[in-house]
Amino acid sequence: MKRHQIFYAACIVVGVSCAPVKESTSQQPVSELPPSDAKEAEILAVQPSIELLIESEPKTATEIVTVEAGQSLMEILRVYNLSPRQVITLVSATQSWLDLNSITAGTRLQLMLDHQRQVTAVKFQVGFAKMLVARLSKDKWHVSELNMATEHVIRYVKVEVGNSLFNNALAADIPVGIINKLILVMSHRIDFQRMLHKNDELEVLYDAEVLSTQSLLGLQSMPRALRYVSLSVAGKRQVLYHHKDENGKSAYYFADGKVAQSFLLKTPLNGARLSSTFGKRKHPILGFTRIHKGLDFGAPVGTPIFAAGDGIVLKANWGGSFGNRVLIQHQHGYRTLYAHLQGFAKGIKAGRQVKQGQVIGFLGNTGMSQARHLHYEVHKDGRAINPLHLDSNYVSHNKVTEQQLAQLSRTIAEIDARLSIARSEHFDPTQKIALAEK
Repeated sequence: MKRHQIFYAACIVVGVSCAPVKESTSQQPVSELPPSDAKEAEILAVQPSIELLIESEPKTATEIVTVEAGQSLMEILRVYNLSPRQVITLVSATQSWLDLNSITAGTRLQLMLDHQRQVTAVKFQVGFAKMLVARLSKDKWHVSELNMATEHVIRYVKVEVGNSLFNNALAADIPVGIINKLILVMSHRIDFQRMLHKNDELEVLYDAEVLSTQSLLGLQSMPRALRYVSLSVAGKRQVLYHHKDENGKSAYYFADGKVAQSFLLKTPLNGARLSSTFGKRKHPILGFTRIHKGLDFGAPVGTPIFAAGDGIVLKANWGGSFGNRVLIQHQHGYRTLYAHLQGFAKGIKAGRQVKQGQVIGFLGNTGMSQARHLHYEVHKDGRAINPLHLDSNYVSHNKVTEQQLAQLSRTIAEIDARLSIARSEHFDPTQKIALAEK
């Protein structure tokens, strides 16, 4: 077959007629050819149409475009010969999924182009493992969702805390959501502003969902749950295991079965430094000495502030010298105050129920404030108390029953088995690994 294709091409190059394969112009009837030659002639007769069909197939191409600062969708797509009307109808057709009028810098688009570089389809990633495909046909966009295949993995990371737990964990590819979670669950026991040292070590095991095939447009993986966290503090390890009981309730436990969740957080934000403590001090603006009824934390403006515990918002408004403030009522006569906020989180207002760790506002410099910071107070039955003493004086840990402890022990054994594999197979302490879920 290959020999016949070469022969046909040679005919065209030298200008030789291929007429012998056509009955009307053949100098020797096909019937007079030997059987094998007749078969070859039959093949050659249809070969040109096959070759021409292949050459006439439209060529397509794919391009990835990254939106730059200040660019609009109209500006991007007009380069590819889409009319303003076509771009406007694309925005309208996809508005149930995303707002293309407010497309942000860094967003990636996948364009499907025909041989004339006309756009035939546009793809967007609208969430983890979800693609939006808009196909253009006769000036009309047809939009569909495409769910991408995923796999469940368990990831393990070990890293030194260094000068910043958050930054070093991020550099070791621990997702931000997992970092925030481990800080939240560990903050019941550890003062991240004062207790950590450069050589302390962090070790985590967490669930993640990863794409089976690489995405060209965005997220490759999505963290799901922090299953294990260990933090060495001055040579002493604090270890927590994630466990879900028979009722589906999740919590973090110490190996002895004590629940690790404190009633209130003593540090209601991440990555801050303690700039002023509880007790007598000279007021930085008023100039005289008086009791400082809370803690001050310095951090960048806009840093999220968390609810220290479950409760009901009593106030979320302007509070005079406190500036923008939030006041939350908790159980057992406790209240917490968060002052000098830049603003409030969406939906935070008087009467709103909040959960521990929920974002309620953002650090600012409002009211009688000399510099950007959070002023945080804890009150018990109307009396201000030192938040740093919450763990030792105002928090109790509930222990599980014997039956629950047996279930917890099985969870701990499973997690420890995973850890044993991770530690033995990987020697680089900052290397991230993936273990297939069995």
